[in-house]
Amino acid sequence: MGKPSTSSRSFWLTILAFTVIVNLTMMRAVYFHLIEIKAVVFRSTWGGLLLVFFGIAIACVWLMIRIIANRSQFIERMERFSLDGIHWQILGAVIFIGIVYLIPYAKFAYKIGQEVKQPIYDPVFLLLFYYWMCGWMILLAMASLKVAFHISWQGGFATALVLLGVAFEVFYRYGYVSDYPLSMGWSEGSRY
Repeated sequence: MGKPSTSSRSFWLTILAFTVIVNLTMMRAVYFHLIEIKAVVFRSTWGGLLLVFFGIAIACVWLMIRIIANRSQFIERMERFSLDGIHWQILGAVIFIGIVYLIPYAKFAYKIGQEVKQPIYDPVFLLLFYYWMCGWMILLAMASLKVAFHISWQGGFATALVLLGVAFEVFYRYGYVSDYPLSMGWSEGSRY
């Protein structure tokens, strides 16, 4: 089998590098926030997630080194990846639609990024986890679009980013829609 295209190779290296950066940034942010709130790092649930972040970063670095040294068939396997059958296509489309709904729903249902009086969860950890989850949901959306429509990984990634961004913006703007006729705070009666 021939050598994979340069664009496919650079795409996967970029995705892996971004994943390493995100996981190391999450490790740093979570660790410093645990120190800030004076939590015992090794007894906290987030302390366990520090190991998960580190493990994912190490796995991605290992895979990047193998791809750069041409010792891995990862790219060839990913390019040949295909799930044929209408049931797989339907499942891919359903997963993508679920992700389109999940990302804005989680943001607005848990009031992520907003000031909440007497929060149940630590708002900083919730915000960090939300952004980390969004990164993985984008990658899952990319895979589901590849399965549903048999497009390239790069096309799936670009399509997922655009469609998820548009869906998020629609959900965001829709939150301000009200059935109250004078929802902007102005009324004729307030002039007098």
